[in-house]
Amino acid sequence: MDAEPDEVEKASIRDEGQGKVDLLHDVFERSRSRSEQRCPVPEWAIDDISFGVMVDPVITKTGKSYERASIMEHLRRHPSDPLTREPLVASELRPNLGLRQACDEFLENNGWAVDW
Repeated sequence: MDAEPDEVEKASIRDEGQGKVDLLHDVFERSRSRSEQRCPVPEWAIDDISFGVMVDPVITKTGKSYERASIMEHLRRHPSDPLTREPLVASELRPNLGLRQACDEFLENNGWAVDW
């Protein structure tokens, strides 16, 4: 006689547990689709030397922006502007704060692009 209420209780607990598992699956599916949505990387965010997304952009005296690490490596090998070939030294580079903020915002909203 006691077996029947135990079976009903087990079934109820099993159903409740399965409902929670289903809810978790739904939550993970929704979050996965949002985080995996990819949009094109904007051209303004791409470094013309490394072709990666810039995180520390600097601007040359000619107005062209590059990732700091890329342009510094270029200047070690060739002390010239990659675009114009005019002489260029590291002290002439300036941080491009507006572009940095835009790149930071893009990467924050598109985490997948960090490894792009």
